[in-house]
Amino acid sequence: MNAIYITPEDLKKEIGHGTDGAVYKYNSKYYVKLYHAYVRDILMQEKTSLEETKIYQKNSSTIHLVSEPLTYYSYKEEEIRVRPKEAIYLAMKRQENVHRNYLPQAPVYLNHRFAGCLLRKVSGISIHKLMGLPQNLKRKIMYEVLLDIEELLQNNIYPVDLANSPYANTIGFEKGHSHILVNPINLQTHIIDLDGKSTIYTEKRNEEHYTHALNTLNILFLEFFYHLSYDDYETEDELLCNLEELKIPSTYQKDLVNGSLSISKMKELMK
Repeated sequence: MNAIYITPEDLKKEIGHGTDGAVYKYNSKYYVKLYHAYVRDILMQEKTSLEETKIYQKNSSTIHLVSEPLTYYSYKEEEIRVRPKEAIYLAMKRQENVHRNYLPQAPVYLNHRFAGCLLRKVSGISIHKLMGLPQNLKRKIMYEVLLDIEELLQNNIYPVDLANSPYANTIGFEKGHSHILVNPINLQTHIIDLDGKSTIYTEKRNEEHYTHALNTLNILFLEFFYHLSYDDYETEDELLCNLEELKIPSTYQKDLVNGSLSISKMKELMK
């Protein structure tokens, strides 16, 4: 898809507001995500009025410590971070091999300057709101999630905030919105926030990012499937005892406690 050019007047209803950007309705099929850092620079350079500035700061009068959006690392002699505008085009190419989720669809220019990306509209219920479902339905949902993550990891795309939830207290993860939406009718799942600080793209497999993504998936797996949280236990032995009470086979227990249970073993365990 070609780049999208918009003006502030083209922006419609704000859908969401995070640390790296704000999301607006673009049309019936797409959203526009504008990164705070780029919008701020555009508005400052053009000396836009305060009223226009408020469009991009709807839920916060001041934006502090804005993180750089869309982390993409290319490799030559060493790991190099690509500028976000180029990173979006590189991420778009990955869509050819990613069929279960939507990656950034196009770069977006505000007043002819790069400001964000176009996102495919997805809808559903946050996965954490479905924790009370019967286990057989949760099994179907989690199996879909595992397929989603497996495909992303195979394409060197690492969602590193899967443990982010309205209930999270785990060190390193703050409370917030779920990063997975579930269609309540067919239980199809969608990983969201594959366009900002919650996802890392690399041109070849990176063990550190892979391990991080798997760890956050383990946290989600325990929380959603078993209603367990690492924060509820002072020692590993306490968590192991609880896993034993739930009759989880011992071959899976240690990896679950360490947050390193593989996707293939998660599939086995759910069977």
